[in-house]
Amino acid sequence: MPVSPKALFFDVFGTLMDWRNSIARELKAVLEPLGYSLDWIAFADAWRGQYQPAMEEVRSGRLPFSKLDVLHRRNLEAILPRFNVPMLPEETMQHLNLAWHRLDAWPDVPPGMKQLRPQVLLAPCSNGNIALMADLARRNAEANGLAQAARFVDGDVTWPSSGFDALGLAPSSFDHVLANPPFLTSGKARLPADPMLRRAHAADPAEMEGWLRFLSAFAKPKGTVTLIHRADALPHLLPLMERRFGRLILFPLFPRIGEPAVRMIIHGIKGSRASLLIQRGMVLHRADGGFMPEAESILRGGARLELMPAKTHFPE
Repeated sequence: MPVSPKALFFDVFGTLMDWRNSIARELKAVLEPLGYSLDWIAFADAWRGQYQPAMEEVRSGRLPFSKLDVLHRRNLEAILPRFNVPMLPEETMQHLNLAWHRLDAWPDVPPGMKQLRPQVLLAPCSNGNIALMADLARRNAEANGLAQAARFVDGDVTWPSSGFDALGLAPSSFDHVLANPPFLTSGKARLPADPMLRRAHAADPAEMEGWLRFLSAFAKPKGTVTLIHRADALPHLLPLMERRFGRLILFPLFPRIGEPAVRMIIHGIKGSRASLLIQRGMVLHRADGGFMPEAESILRGGARLELMPAKTHFPE
């Protein structure tokens, strides 16, 4: 008996975007006025060709987790010498790297998705960072006359909740809020030159109060919140979280067997007063750098990360 699909999951860059012609167009627009005459399609292919090798560096643990913007910049710098292009001024490099934010969708994508949407759930998937995905969605919504039908929100979690009123985001309206705050401390780490990247990577410890204020403000009463941070930041984070959240679960992430945790997932419930629970956590890598089976099943197999055993009891 035939079974009709209920949902379609598909990639963004490879399926929806004409990345090759879009990147070639952007390369030409930036480099041709500087006196370069290159095979723009070949340049685009070479830049994209560095994507999987860079991703494998991250998957294997040889590189730390990095936003796709960061990997694109790394890959761009790697291929410039192939085309006899020296390092360009920083402003030019930044603009060129953001070419991936200015991709056009294939012409048949809007009508195709419009035809499919009444029949199935459409679920585009990407490892692109949020700013990249928002820029692509905004650009292509405008190009297809949908700017009034779709809304893309950019904000700053350190704003007071009243600052989100104009964006239509109401406090206490979300069942679950997740956050990945900057891990590094301003002034104590080597940071990228780009101001936006510095802002994403590092913050003053006092700024965590703003992050947690945001999480608490927008979670519903008894709503849940999850964040990930450095394990050594726990002494600073826990007192801040316990003011607003209860039934806290600490889930440590260990690089390898026998090594201390470097990251901690913290999960809690707004307004709860239940006690804290420390879980066994998860070891990420084998000695050879590959993923442990449990981590592999989650990161590559789509398995669910269980922060709390099903039968765990929290006395209220």
